[in-house]
Amino acid sequence: MSGTVTVASKLPFPLRLQCQEPTTITEEIPGFGRKERTRWNPVGKVIVINGCSVDHAKPSEKILAGGAALTHGVDADFWAKWEAWALENFEPYQSGKIFAQEKPAAAVAEAKERSNEKSGFEPVDPANLPDEFKAAVEKAA
Repeated sequence: MSGTVTVASKLPFPLRLQCQEPTTITEEIPGFGRKERTRWNPVGKVIVINGCSVDHAKPSEKILAGGAALTHGVDADFWAKWEAWALENFEPYQSGKIFAQEKPAAAVAEAKERSNEKSGFEPVDPANLPDEFKAAVEKAA
């Protein structure tokens, strides 16, 4: 795959993504001999994926759609490698909080389709408090 993709994230914070490669090292363990272990070393450049929170006190150039921040121009080969790892290891990717499309318009459309999905990082609505909060409020009153 070559080219770029547009990544959408419903997480409020930016993500710094970087691929890693395993290397096997041998460690000397005093009194017990040697032990081989795998060390993961970062390779390639760091890709920053935008988060959807916005500081309203500062101007922002973030592009938002359906509650997700869009990051255009992510290298497609990098994304394919990262996505293969994330498929088994990263819950926000597995649950659809982060996704990518080849075309920006497709990313916007998918973000709008998923606009009702919660990320788990939404602010608390004071008019609709969770039960554990209601008990604390009633106790304080």
